[in-house]
Amino acid sequence: MYVYLTDEVAKNRRFTTKYPAVGGEDELAEVGGNLRPSHRDGRWRVYLPNDINEIPEVLDQVVDEISFKEGIPYSPSRETGIYLHKDARAEITFGVASKDLPRMLMVHIAGKDLKNIRELFHQIRVGSIRPEESYEGEQSGKSRKELEAELARLKGENEDASQKYTRATEHFKDRVSFVCRQFRVIVSLLTDSSCFSPRWWPWCNKKLMVAELETVLRLCDKETEYTVGATTVVLPR
Repeated sequence: MYVYLTDEVAKNRRFTTKYPAVGGEDELAEVGGNLRPSHRDGRWRVYLPNDINEIPEVLDQVVDEISFKEGIPYSPSRETGIYLHKDARAEITFGVASKDLPRMLMVHIAGKDLKNIRELFHQIRVGSIRPEESYEGEQSGKSRKELEAELARLKGENEDASQKYTRATEHFKDRVSFVCRQFRVIVSLLTDSSCFSPRWWPWCNKKLMVAELETVLRLCDKETEYTVGATTVVLPR
């Protein structure tokens, strides 16, 4: 495990400067300790065992990034790709195979908090996390981005269905109102004695009665009032 440090480590009084040999790396030595930060490729770094549980206290305020690589068994299979957990990021790739070494998957994890790095590595080992970006194309499961897209699609469909339901409900209310108006028109006509005038509605002729009713029912959806014989009928609202 490499712990990359900020330049402030060189100003820390708990470290002393060790001058390198020609062509060597600048180094610091922990006073009374075993840490030996070195300067390479423009960054300070110190090597620590992969199995440590916490970063040494002397480095707490100068940690820039923690990075380590570790191999895990090829079986059970873990999907190659990019994994994210809080501030930790892991990349799983296929390890180099040889006749002397079993086939392995390489896990390279980087982050600033060792706790988050450990959590992500554990999730990968037990198989409880899917990659943010897969290197293996289509698979039976879905990544977080795919699940978020599916959720957005379902929300949109739910909103569309809700709007259609509202429109259907309003249409149903309109039809019920229309039918009620039809019945009120019929009641108005049948309670008006002038409507029984033989000139308009021969009581004994069923066909003419049906025809006149159909005319009234059609008109009541368009007119507010109309005249039948000597009677003016006002449609109730």
